[in-house]
Amino acid sequence: MPGATEVEIATIPGLSLKSVRAIMDEHYLNWDPALAESAMAKLEGTRPEQYFKPA
Repeated sequence: MPGATEVEIATIPGLSLKSVRAIMDEHYLNWDPALAESAMAKLEGTRPEQYFKPA
């Protein structure tokens, strides 16, 4: 459900938030290092390419 919060998703089948998070983590979230770099760059207000130049 694109754009739905964890709470909204949980209410449909009556799952706990813990269950929704576990399902999302196991099946839908891609823990890619590039995502972490992008998130940190956003947090710092910069772009990843400023720090990680392609070889």
